[in-house]
Amino acid sequence: MAAKFLLESGASSYPLALVDIIKNRMNELRCCYITEDKAHLMDEDWDPFFCSSRGIREATTVYYPKNDAYIIYHNTLIATNRRNLWSIAHEIGHIVLGHLKDFDETSHFKSISDDDYRILEKEANFFAAQTLSAPYILDDMGVSSEKDIQRICGISKEASEYRIAQFKNALIFGIYQDEAMVRKSFSAYIEKWNARRIAFEEVII
Repeated sequence: MAAKFLLESGASSYPLALVDIIKNRMNELRCCYITEDKAHLMDEDWDPFFCSSRGIREATTVYYPKNDAYIIYHNTLIATNRRNLWSIAHEIGHIVLGHLKDFDETSHFKSISDDDYRILEKEANFFAAQTLSAPYILDDMGVSSEKDIQRICGISKEASEYRIAQFKNALIFGIYQDEAMVRKSFSAYIEKWNARRIAFEEVII
């Protein structure tokens, strides 16, 4: 699903401009993006950044069945830009994976069980990881450290450490057709990065 999202979004380099992607695909995704400074303008009787059972949230997505539409509410003030990028990708994951339609109560996280909540969060995090730091792209770029991933993908140190520990394992079974097409879309970017990397290594030597 992550590769399909990248293809349909026309992505060809990292880091991804996810807010622009949402704006450009607003009608297709049936989604809009609202930050904390605009959230008060919405006609809501609840605070989108607070859920009594699970505390303050960096971001949350609400599905409105009547309009078959989503709103991603994002509090950009409580995290770094790198963390914010992950939060947006995570919320897009909930939409693309159909979580808010398949689990009706997730619209406001009112009564979903803790077990189901953990599963959905894990799936959304996996989508975010595969979208923001696709392993087949990182491998083609010769990534060898979490610092490389931070610099290339624009994600946090914590997320980068997680990715460097496991992205090679994700390639054991090869890549799928959509992933091969994403690799092709990123080819110019990968070639440019590798040229810079090789030139730098030659200077060091």
